[in-house]
Amino acid sequence: IVLIQGFTYYKLMEPIISKLSKHYSVFVFEPLDDHYNILFSEDNVSSNDVVNFYLDYLEANLPSNVNVQMFIGHSFGGELAYRCAVRWHKKTGIMPKICMLDTYVHVNDILLEIPIPEIVDPTPDEASDIKGLKESNRHFRQRLAMLEEHDLPSYDGDVLYFEAEELAMPLKTNRVNEHEVDQKRKEDLNNWKSHVPRMSIYPVSADHFTMLDDHFCDYYIDKIKDIVLPHNS
Repeated sequence: IVLIQGFTYYKLMEPIISKLSKHYSVFVFEPLDDHYNILFSEDNVSSNDVVNFYLDYLEANLPSNVNVQMFIGHSFGGELAYRCAVRWHKKTGIMPKICMLDTYVHVNDILLEIPIPEIVDPTPDEASDIKGLKESNRHFRQRLAMLEEHDLPSYDGDVLYFEAEELAMPLKTNRVNEHEVDQKRKEDLNNWKSHVPRMSIYPVSADHFTMLDDHFCDYYIDKIKDIVLPHNS
């Protein structure tokens, strides 16, 4: 299984990586933050460039007798996982499964950078919050730099989609119109369904980030095992 973190940090992904590793060989692409500035130019990079690099790297490092059974990713990592799977199918003729965790391609259309408060001598908690807001804004700018026309390619393989039902705190901090976000999410799901006839959608009683907590991961693994045979079976 190839897991693509996108902008989601390892600490958040660790529970699902750990549980996946009990059943499968897992190839993990580190967060984009760790290689974005080294490999890509923020002025002209596209998600296509990232996918090209990931697949070249995967081919160079995957043993010749091993094939990818599933691409999985959270948030923007889910979109990258989807695009990688489609391209992998075209290159190899083998159709991997896909698992996306709360992956929306149009929500950025209504987001803005979060204002950073100017606080003289901030407390440690305030300094930590400001650091988090700056990281969110950097990710936002990087995602905007990689936005394409979102001409999602169609795919006939099996796709699992886990949808968080609650609004994440960064969106609340951003003071977005919750109704507008909900409409965009519905549009995105309909867009996915129009391109992926074999998509199974599962709601999760959590937000975009808390859905990665350890106690949800067994549920994801069970659904994955329904379509991908564990290596020890």
